[in-house]
Amino acid sequence: MPIARIDHSGRISFPSGYAVAQDGLVAASDRWQLRQGETVLGDVEITDADFPWLRGAWHPTNEFDSVRALFRAELGLIDDAGEEWERAYREIYDAGVRLYYPDGRKVPEFLLHVDDDVAWFRWNDEPFAEGGIGDEAEPIPVDPEDSASRAARTMALYVDEELQRERAKREQVGWDALAGRLTSSGLVRVTYLSHPTPVQFEGRLATGEAVYFRARHETAELYVADAGQPTDFTKWDRWIWHTEIGGWEPSAAGYIEPDETERVARELINRYTRGDPTDDLG
Repeated sequence: MPIARIDHSGRISFPSGYAVAQDGLVAASDRWQLRQGETVLGDVEITDADFPWLRGAWHPTNEFDSVRALFRAELGLIDDAGEEWERAYREIYDAGVRLYYPDGRKVPEFLLHVDDDVAWFRWNDEPFAEGGIGDEAEPIPVDPEDSASRAARTMALYVDEELQRERAKREQVGWDALAGRLTSSGLVRVTYLSHPTPVQFEGRLATGEAVYFRARHETAELYVADAGQPTDFTKWDRWIWHTEIGGWEPSAAGYIEPDETERVARELINRYTRGDPTDDLG
């Protein structure tokens, strides 16, 4: 089975071999369904394509609870992908979990991750001869007329792979510039930043407090710890202040752009520096 890995930006890298959106196109409103036998576990409402992955809002049914722990275990292992991760993903497949195209046909080969209300996946239209986990799903015939009608119904999210890489580089320039602006302004010295879903950064205020900003789901929030805490949020013993801003559509906060991130982060930090009361303590 191929190996997936998350890099520092939270994006996924993966060996070649899986297909991207059929004919380079994907319907913006397509919903791909996850099933276990005849039981519907949920569906993925496609919102974005990040070559060669499709990403979208995850809408689980109550029945997803029966396999939720399997997905949680698999997700916790992909950063150090290896045999243990392969076994974890095989457990999902052996449990009878299968992905279905929006038109109801079974996907022969796929790799899907679920993280709270977000899912991302890639697929192939035929089972791999070697190295995959596809089974009984039949190859999907290619109908040129159907492909043409599909193109007329859908929006193009995939361009050329090289253009995608160039776009990613341009986007990263914007995020690097954001970190530089926040640091040079004296508001917060940014020590770590990643995007998307969540958009997050860690740093230290000029007054010494450690801060952690996160935008995800429908809210953006700021945590503040005293000056004795490290900048790495995961190593804090506690925090002393917290607040949040809401109002985004479901899952949209995790995809906000650098300019909006800066505006929201400044507002939250200003709330702390002017002495607004905390929402809770950690």
